[in-house]
Amino acid sequence: MESHVGSTSYDVGSISYDVFINFRGEDTRNTFVGHLYRALKDHGIHAFIDSKDLWKGEDIGPELLRVIKVCKLSVAIFSERYAESKWCLWELDQMLGSYRTTGQTIFPIFFKVKPSDVKNQTGSFEISPQRHDKEEPQTLQRWRNALRAVGDKNGWVFEDGDDQSGLVEKVVQSAWIRLSRVPLIRVKHPIALESRVESVLSILSNTDVQFLGICGLGGIGKTTIATAVYNRISKMFSKSCFLEDVREQASQSNGIVRLQEKLIYSISRKHITICSSREGSRLIEKMLGKIDTLLILDDVGNRIQLDTLVGDLNWFGPRSRIIITTRDKSVLSGVPEYNRNI
Repeated sequence: MESHVGSTSYDVGSISYDVFINFRGEDTRNTFVGHLYRALKDHGIHAFIDSKDLWKGEDIGPELLRVIKVCKLSVAIFSERYAESKWCLWELDQMLGSYRTTGQTIFPIFFKVKPSDVKNQTGSFEISPQRHDKEEPQTLQRWRNALRAVGDKNGWVFEDGDDQSGLVEKVVQSAWIRLSRVPLIRVKHPIALESRVESVLSILSNTDVQFLGICGLGGIGKTTIATAVYNRISKMFSKSCFLEDVREQASQSNGIVRLQEKLIYSISRKHITICSSREGSRLIEKMLGKIDTLLILDDVGNRIQLDTLVGDLNWFGPRSRIIITTRDKSVLSGVPEYNRNI
């Protein structure tokens, strides 16, 4: 958002938001951001977006801070003139604070800009006393830190000529998954991936409990395949869960435990506080031992993450299917129960 702050004309105290959208209004409000906001709304996701004249003060007010803190997910839309807006930068700083303290998810979108410029504060993303002459040095450093941290995250890059509606669909799809809701949007994927989706479905048609690994470099379509498979077969199981971006979530403070709590909530719809990953593993095994379950772990980074979330075949009831996507094939090595790497 572009100009924000401290107006008391908008009461957010009684409103609950799922997603906070951070953007520079003049760059994207009437194009990409408007389409994204409407798509989120159409799918029942309550997103916060400002009005042009909402914020009139000099400091970010408590209303806006509450919105950022209560949201489970934030979307940072980096555009060419984003860094000219101090309100965008302050919001980004607050979003990063929520990410570190509460595990809030941040989706970066690089809208006609290079991720490296955001990460390294080069080009139009330079933060300097010359460009921001009224700000204190510590403020400039906080903004640099926020740009560096969020710019280094996996996100979407949008270039001239790309399909905006396709990007909107991907963002909404990922928001559905991250908010622990069943993804309802049909994944549109290239014909080249259709055969891979069918290959996975063919393997999963066997009757025994199955673990299946999908390995490959980042960006080649592993998540797209897994999401398409999930949409096709999730209704065939008593319980289903899609845990997205396991590697990044596990890297946060108490990340493994939080992932276990998300998995348990998806299966039981009960909020259970877990004190240790060992306790979480026992609860998962106890809950799933007799239930046919579809579980997808997206972007698993190491064996510790895998072992604490899925253990072995004995954790799951008959007909269960566990799909793991990973960039590192060694995550699956030495585990004979995993049938195949796609």
